[in-house]
Amino acid sequence: MNKIKKALLILLLFQSTIGFSQSQTECKKILSKEINLDFNERRDLDTLNTNFSKLKDCGLEQADIDLLANGTALAALLIPMISETDVKITYQYLYNRVLELKASPQYKETIRLFKISEELSKRNADIANWEEDKKLLEALGTPQGIIDSFHYYLQENSDPTKTYTEVFRDFGELNDTHDDVYETDVNEYENGIFKNSGNINYEELLQESINLNKPLLLYFTGYACVNARKMEEFILSKEGVREQLKNQFHFVCLYVDDKSMLPESEWVESKVTNKIIKTIGNKNSELQMLRFKVNAQPYFVIIDSTGNEVGNRGYTPDINQFKQFLNTAK
Repeated sequence: MNKIKKALLILLLFQSTIGFSQSQTECKKILSKEINLDFNERRDLDTLNTNFSKLKDCGLEQADIDLLANGTALAALLIPMISETDVKITYQYLYNRVLELKASPQYKETIRLFKISEELSKRNADIANWEEDKKLLEALGTPQGIIDSFHYYLQENSDPTKTYTEVFRDFGELNDTHDDVYETDVNEYENGIFKNSGNINYEELLQESINLNKPLLLYFTGYACVNARKMEEFILSKEGVREQLKNQFHFVCLYVDDKSMLPESEWVESKVTNKIIKTIGNKNSELQMLRFKVNAQPYFVIIDSTGNEVGNRGYTPDINQFKQFLNTAK
C-alpha cells in the first residue's frame, strides 16, 4: 500500500513538473516575440492583447492582465519607443515596462479603483441595494452631481435583470452625460493650461519658477492617457483648482508620448533603457523615470525654489484630495 502511495506521489510530482516546464517554455516563446508597432489595423491590437494575456505564465497577476490587456493601454506603454524603428521591441521589453509600472506607488491605487469599477459594473442595478452601491461610486471619485442624477434615474428605472454597465449606458444616452462631462475646450490643449511644453530643459524650468517666485509643478501626461483626460475634466478644469494651477504655480505639461523629433545634436543614450533618446516624449519619460523614479501617468510633482521635491501625486479622482496636494506647496 505504501509503495502505491509513493508511486502516485511521484506521478503527481512528475505531472506538475511537466506543466511548469511547459509553462516556462511558452513564456520564453512569448517574451522573445517581436511586437508589431504599426497598429494600422485592429487585429494588430488584438494580437498584442492576446499575447500579453499569456504573460500570466511569466509571473504577472490576473489583476494586471485584466487591467492592461485591452490593446489601447498596452499601446500607450509602447508609444515612447514607436519612433525608434531601428530598435527591435519584444514582449520582454513590454513585460519589463509593466514591472516598472507595478513598482510605482500609484499602481496599487489604480488596481484598487479598477477592482471597484469591475465589481460595480457586474452588479445588478437594483434600487434596493442603492446605499451599498453608492459607496462604490463614491470610492471611484464620481462627482456628487452625477451620483444624485443617477440615483434619481435609478429610482424610475431600477431593473434587477440589468447590470450597472447596461443601466449606466442607458443613463448616459438619455441624459447625454458623456457630452456634458467631456467638454474641455480644445484651446486648453493648444494655448491653455494643458498646452504641450515641447522640448524643455529642466534646469531652465526651475530657474523660470524662481524668477516667477512660484513653485514648479510638473504634470507628466500623455495624449493616450485615459486617466489624464479624466483628471483634466473632473479635477483640473474645475473652478478653484484651475485658478490655483494658473496663479500659484509654474505649471508645466510634459507629454511622454510626444513623437516630435529632437534635434540630432540632442540625441543621447538613455540612462534608464540604454536606448537612444530621439523624441520629446522619450526625453520627458527619461526625466520622470531618472529624477522621480516613476513611470506612470498622470503624475504631478511640486518642486520648490531650491530644487527639492515638496510633494507628488498620481491619478486622483477626488478633488478635495488633489486640493490638499496642491496646498502642500504653501
